[in-house]
Amino acid sequence: MKRIDDHMHVSLDPSGHRINGQLLASAEEMLPVMERYHTERAILMSSGETDCLMSNGELREICRRYPEHFSYMAVFDLDNPQGLEERMAAEKEAGAVGIGEFTESLPFDDEKIFRFLEIAQALRLPLLFHMTPKLGVYYGVYDAVGLPLLEKVLKSFPNLTVIAHSQPFWYEMTPVSSADPEERNQYPQGEIRQEGRVQELLRAYPNLYGDLSANSGGNAIMRDDSYGPRFLEEFSDRLLYGTDLYCTSQQFPLGDYLDRLLAEGRLAPAAYERIVRGNALRLLL
Repeated sequence: MKRIDDHMHVSLDPSGHRINGQLLASAEEMLPVMERYHTERAILMSSGETDCLMSNGELREICRRYPEHFSYMAVFDLDNPQGLEERMAAEKEAGAVGIGEFTESLPFDDEKIFRFLEIAQALRLPLLFHMTPKLGVYYGVYDAVGLPLLEKVLKSFPNLTVIAHSQPFWYEMTPVSSADPEERNQYPQGEIRQEGRVQELLRAYPNLYGDLSANSGGNAIMRDDSYGPRFLEEFSDRLLYGTDLYCTSQQFPLGDYLDRLLAEGRLAPAAYERIVRGNALRLLL
């Protein structure tokens, strides 16, 4: 079954640009990698509204050149409130399927963010965010242990689709005892013997979804081979397969893991289909 990747980064002309020391791929270079991952379409993440690599405009052009392979999310400059609603509406009209990757360096309940989310909810633009455990040290929108600000967002905007990503979110698959930001930015190991805030919030708020991309999402599922399949089954209508690919040499094993669970009968075909493509088609395409 062909997959839809909800989280990817490419450029038209990366010109040797590196991310974490690895060469950023062009859209053309990524096509054979997508074939290797059995990916029919990828949702591209934006880096900025104007004048930057992987901007909204550049992603629009990629989608124009490769309409069968790519769609995109957009981001917006919240420091420029002039005409923000009109800019967001215009980007949706131009083809943006959501807002992402949202990395605004503010607490999640900041007034500026809440005004922005009001518009996003009205326009029915899903939000895919990256979370930080400490402002000024790591990138992303801030939340504390227990994810109280994310819960505030979910309560305040019940009609906004919120797609959660990054280590501090998936770290909360089990109860968190330490507020140390460095620890919250890691990839925890071991069995999941007690459920955490991730499961609690998914059960309480139907507008919350999980982005399984990167090592953060993949590790959350694969760290416990007994619990992981049960989590996938219970929340199969709330999870989106992704990779977070930006370099042609990267390896993310979650796709193969999902295939193995399906082949072994430990993941139902309907659940598998929802995770690898159905939910993305319903929410984003």
